[in-house]
Amino acid sequence: MQDGVNPEGNSTGALTLDQGAELMANFVNPRTEEAANTKPQADAAEPDQANERDETEQVLESEQDETEPEGEVEEPDLSESDDEPEVEEPEQPQKIRLKDGTEVTLDEINNGYMRDADYRQKTMALATEKKEVAGLRTDLTQKAQFFEQNAEFAIQLAMAHLPQQPDQSLIQTDPIGFLQQKAFYDQRIAELQQLHEAKQVAEQQRVAQEDEGRRERLISELEAARAKMPELQDKAKYQKFNADLKQAAQHYGFSEADVNAIEDHRYLLLARDAMAYRRLQAAKPKVQQKVQNVPQVQKPGRRIEQNEAQSRNVKEKWAKLSKTGSLEAGGELLLELTKGR
Repeated sequence: MQDGVNPEGNSTGALTLDQGAELMANFVNPRTEEAANTKPQADAAEPDQANERDETEQVLESEQDETEPEGEVEEPDLSESDDEPEVEEPEQPQKIRLKDGTEVTLDEINNGYMRDADYRQKTMALATEKKEVAGLRTDLTQKAQFFEQNAEFAIQLAMAHLPQQPDQSLIQTDPIGFLQQKAFYDQRIAELQQLHEAKQVAEQQRVAQEDEGRRERLISELEAARAKMPELQDKAKYQKFNADLKQAAQHYGFSEADVNAIEDHRYLLLARDAMAYRRLQAAKPKVQQKVQNVPQVQKPGRRIEQNEAQSRNVKEKWAKLSKTGSLEAGGELLLELTKGR
């Protein structure tokens, strides 16, 4: 399209914004003028149509009044409908009876299996991790010891080749030579100091690794002792066992420091059996007194045979205890003495 062309034939120039909008509106809705011309006629017909609607509404209202019943219409009760859907009861879980008579469901068995498998997996992972940590700690300890040994050798070698301090008189005669000798001496001293510091750091790391390993070892031994002696989990029983252990250790010449230095739980098991044996030995006089008080003459009948057999068994057990002095023999004797009471 060329500039300055007017669609209406106006040669005054380009269209303004308002003129362009009006022209586009005419293209979109060309019947606007006809609708404007017919609107007054439609407005004139509206009063007649309104009157007709009023008359129709009056007729409908009168017919509704005639057909409306006097009583209230009951609404049908839909609460008891026969078309209600049946609710299916949930299916009962299948149960399995174990050997001990306990009934468990398949879900419970599955959950228990999953928990057991998860526990075993975590236990194996923890054991593997502990093994790796122990191996790493051992490797670091060995490297620290190796470095300490080599650092000590390097220190001795550096001290053997350490130059002497430069003579102060060289400042007047050969100041440059004095500065060179002093710089070389200071460098050697600094290197020697670095070796000392590196050795101290390595020693501190080694001690820290050993302390950490000892702490973990003590925790492991304590858990093993509680597994073999569950009574130690009770605080009061643990304190009593510790006091008895220290007292028994003094009897054999061990000090309290020796007892506190015990790290292997097997020594605690040995000490427990030793203390039980000492208590059994202390109870020997009472047992012997009971043996002497066993009646020799009994009433006639089957009871006499039983008492004689028991007396004979007691004497045999006592002879076995006197000969062996074992805990097993002492237990058998006490068990025989308590029969029939």
